Parts: sequence; C-alpha cells; structure tokens
Amino acid sequence: MEPSARLTQSPPSECLPSSEIQRCEREIADAEEALRAGHRDVAGLCQALSDWSAERRILEQETRAGR
Repeated sequence: MEPSARLTQSPPSECLPSSEIQRCEREIADAEEALRAGHRDVAGLCQALSDWSAERRILEQETRAGR
C-alpha cells in the first residue's frame, strides 16, 4: 500500500494521544521506507514526512501539557 493511501484522519475520540503518536511514527517510517525504495513521488513523501513530524510534535507537546 502506498503511504498516501493511508493518510486518513482518525476522529479524536477514537484514539489516545499515545496511539496517535504511534500512528505518526508508523506513517513517518512508511514514508522513509518509500523514499529509500526509490518511490517516484519524492515531493509528496517529503511533504508527508514534514506533516506527520509536525503532528507528532504537536501531540507530544499536548501530552506533556496534560491534554
């Protein structure tokens, strides 16, 4: 499955912050793997890396702040 096919947002009520962070980490790993494998959509995968990394930072900050 291509990483972009998995880019759907889960409703907040379904996930705890730690599972949301784990999802970000999986998406980041998938994008990195696709880049290393020579996927042709380099710009899209770099954008995905940027987006998922930012999302992970936000979730980690919310977790530290006691969300």
